[in-house]
Amino acid sequence: NVASELRARESGGEFDPAWVERKLVRLMQTLDEVLGALPGRPVSSAGPRPTCRSERNPMRVYFSALEQALLEALIHVQAGQIAPEPAKHTAAVAERTAAVTEVCAALRRIARREIATLDQICKPRGRQRGRTRLTRA
Repeated sequence: NVASELRARESGGEFDPAWVERKLVRLMQTLDEVLGALPGRPVSSAGPRPTCRSERNPMRVYFSALEQALLEALIHVQAGQIAPEPAKHTAAVAERTAAVTEVCAALRRIARREIATLDQICKPRGRQRGRTRLTRA
């Protein structure tokens, strides 16, 4: 997992660069899909965050982290923009809010689909020593 890779790197231990590369490639593929899914029109709501049956579903954390990173990047870009004239301030705020909502809506649609797919593949099979075992559907 990411945490063990980072600890290995910080302590001078071995880490698997191929694993890191695969994760970065997956992240870029998801980002391309999110940007391609932007509706290009105002959306009224980003919709709810996706839910999943298993708290151990790694896609839940993946998409939450991606949403946070995208929002931080968008806010950083918006903060660097020249402040609008007072007469145009309300319109600028509405435009910035619409951009954030549009990004979140696209990402959450994709996240709901991906999380649901993984939930279908890995269904709880019962408890063993207090842990849920996952099995292929």
